[in-house]
Amino acid sequence: MATGRRGGRPEGAYTRGVTAVQTHCDRCGAALVKDAAYCERCGERTRRARRLVRLTLRIELLVVLLIFVVIIGFAVVYSLQKP
Repeated sequence: MATGRRGGRPEGAYTRGVTAVQTHCDRCGAALVKDAAYCERCGERTRRARRLVRLTLRIELLVVLLIFVVIIGFAVVYSLQKP
């Protein structure tokens, strides 16, 4: 594992396995506890936390879009019914 710095984070800041586990903060380089969402030293979100936030936003957007499509579908069906 290299010890140099690249892009503000130590090289090898995470280990590779089945899934990548971040072991050091990208901002300050401090060691992270297992499954940390934030760095205890500087408060930076971990890559995993940022990824989960993006996933949550995508799911929320899909739910809103689905609700919108269902409402439009009901409106179309209602407007096509004969009195």
